[in-house]
Amino acid sequence: MLRCAVALLVGFSCSFACAQLPLDAPLETDTQYARSIPTPEQALGFRVGTRYARSHEITTYYQQIAEASPRVQIGSFGKTWEGRDLTYAVVSTPDNLRRLDEIQKANRRLVFEADQVADSQTESMPIVVWSGYGVHGNEPSGPDAALLVLYHLAAGGREVEEMLRNMVIVLGPNYNPDGRDRYANRANAFRGVIANPDSGDLEHNESWPAGRTNHYFFDLNRDWMPLTQPESYLRHAEYVRWQPQVTLDFHEMGGGSTYFFQPGEPLRVNPLTPPSNQEWTRTFAGYHARALEAVGERYFIERRYDDFYPGKGSTYPDLIGSIGILFEQAGVRGMVTDRGTFTQTYASTVRNQVACSLSSFRAASENRVALIRHQRDQFREAPKDGGWMMPDSLQAWRLAQLLLKHEIQVFRWGRQIFVPANQPLHRLADAMLTPPDTFRDNQFYDISTWGLGYAFGVPVQKVLGDPPQPRSMTALIEAEDEPKGGFVAADKPVGFIVYRTYGHFHAATQAILSSGRRAFYVLKRTGRASPGELFVPGTAADQAFFESLAAEHGVVIHGVAGQTGEPVSWGGSDLAEIRTQRIALIAESGVDLNLMGEIWWRLDAHHGIAVTLVPATTDLSRFDTVILCGSMSSAATSRFSDFVSGGGTLIGVAGGATSIAGSDIWKLEFTSYRADTSSLPYAEVSAEAGRHSVPGTILNVRYDHTHPLTFGFTGGVAFREGDTFILPPTTASQVVGRYDVSPLAAGYLSPEVTQLAAGKATILARRVGGGRVVLFADAPVFRGFFTAQEPVFLNAVFFSSAF
Repeated sequence: MLRCAVALLVGFSCSFACAQLPLDAPLETDTQYARSIPTPEQALGFRVGTRYARSHEITTYYQQIAEASPRVQIGSFGKTWEGRDLTYAVVSTPDNLRRLDEIQKANRRLVFEADQVADSQTESMPIVVWSGYGVHGNEPSGPDAALLVLYHLAAGGREVEEMLRNMVIVLGPNYNPDGRDRYANRANAFRGVIANPDSGDLEHNESWPAGRTNHYFFDLNRDWMPLTQPESYLRHAEYVRWQPQVTLDFHEMGGGSTYFFQPGEPLRVNPLTPPSNQEWTRTFAGYHARALEAVGERYFIERRYDDFYPGKGSTYPDLIGSIGILFEQAGVRGMVTDRGTFTQTYASTVRNQVACSLSSFRAASENRVALIRHQRDQFREAPKDGGWMMPDSLQAWRLAQLLLKHEIQVFRWGRQIFVPANQPLHRLADAMLTPPDTFRDNQFYDISTWGLGYAFGVPVQKVLGDPPQPRSMTALIEAEDEPKGGFVAADKPVGFIVYRTYGHFHAATQAILSSGRRAFYVLKRTGRASPGELFVPGTAADQAFFESLAAEHGVVIHGVAGQTGEPVSWGGSDLAEIRTQRIALIAESGVDLNLMGEIWWRLDAHHGIAVTLVPATTDLSRFDTVILCGSMSSAATSRFSDFVSGGGTLIGVAGGATSIAGSDIWKLEFTSYRADTSSLPYAEVSAEAGRHSVPGTILNVRYDHTHPLTFGFTGGVAFREGDTFILPPTTASQVVGRYDVSPLAAGYLSPEVTQLAAGKATILARRVGGGRVVLFADAPVFRGFFTAQEPVFLNAVFFSSAF
């Protein structure tokens, strides 16, 4: 909620200070600053660029400016996992701030009622610019720059006031407060009175885990489309209310570079992005170039960075009518760094971020009407035929709810779900539902595909013409409750069957085991229970427990009637007893932090399954299942080996699978394709090697559906990153899943690697001593949204004793 500034326009001081931002790196801003508006130094007690502002200090300053300036209103997207505030500010003239609802509604009409907005109406509309900083917590210059950007806009003189008459600026100063403080607190703790340029000083070096990610170690700059984390979906809910014409996305890159702003690699642009978008990006680039040249800063464009994956903060806006622009400042760890030939200050990096923020505002202001009409004209298109159809199921409902969060229209179409192409945000719908199948370039900064149908395990069919009208058609709404199961009692029950139809089956399993009840995994159809479901012995006295369990976890539970005279082998070998799972997730330097966080979040926050984070040196005998997502030392290998021999289940994921497979625990072999570049010119070597990388590709998988780990699972794909493949062992029963003979389902894969991948293992499982080892060559819950292999992964956690 926005809170109006206390100060009134009449109280806005006409006494001005000098025309210089309070920063130890000169930046000419062509305005003077009102003395009535406190500088960050006056409010917080330190000069920007002399230490890293912590998240609460950024929020405090934004609150103080909102109270002091009639140009500023402050709001909050919500709270992070750790309870920190996701502050934002809206900046404009007092008159515009009084009619923000009107401005928002008019702005949204450019997207959703474009045909009804005349040129004459756009001439008086203010342009909306959304400026975001600090999505990666260890890229600190952006949030510190956001302090000075707000000061400039709130305290600047007549020039700034004139610009704001036709502009509304939304500032998100700190997208990732949890990661920011993880980084800033440690760096500030090792900061001395005298700035130390030595890169070996602790101030310059992060400890594990780094501050880039949020609490659950998610890269929030990959979450604009999946919206798995509160920092993303809370911010997004406010973002779509504005539908800004321009979206700014400030980052840092490696310290050995200079400054980058888009346009990026010309051939690595999402094919659904309108060409006019890139033309506008180049127009803005001229403003940034002049701003950086004025302070003597070098820069580059059209290199390294792409504009392809729609889950990033500079690409997602391009598909919804905004101009998304990425900025990358070379990072400085510490307040000053020795670059060998020169010394670079942190203050200079903050200055560069401020300079490009202000150049963006100027570009938007001077091109206001043209940019507003550009957004409107993208949605003035001829009606589109067809759309996307999928079967009506729980997984399809979950996918539909994500589409609705993005303001994409979805209908329940008879017994199917239909997403029509004839709607304003058809480009975004197309990007989310139709994986790209042609590529102008074979080098990728990020993943090459993200097809959400594959991710959610939903067959999505692109329909070229409008489908026949069904007998019933209902528009889905975001607030619609998730389909849930229920409880059906039985007369004189001998037990209860927990089905997999709806809800969180594995969380329900954990609750049953934690209650002290015995539970049996069904291996062959028994009574009305299918393989992969759960039978729990019990009597009428247990019915209240199971009725409550079905409601809490949304699962289907049926009582099994007793004394019917019909014999059923509930006590036979077709059921395997399982036990309570004490789950450990290895958390230490050497693991893949993103992958570890994805698994932690899915188990803990999504499914409600307790997991303990421990280093590999802990006493593993306290656990039943141990999950490894990265490399392990030779000393750790023996510890894991003892754990498995003692009856535990060891699960290796991605790098963890490779590490275990190559150790004495299994001793499997690997293969990867290495291009022969010996005869190539120097300039072609890197591109040829990169052509055979696997940047993030969806592969077809053939599963052994007779294996207990695949029971209750019907998927057929995996999401693969990396070009090292595990050769399947000669014991075929140990191969739970292998890539198909035609492995490529979606994304990029060179012909040579496609041939190599065919038949290689994606999931392996075997007994070792009294325990089990299960290897997942690919991420089972990639970025928290690509969950195609998650049912097998959860089966491995809970039911490995069944094989």
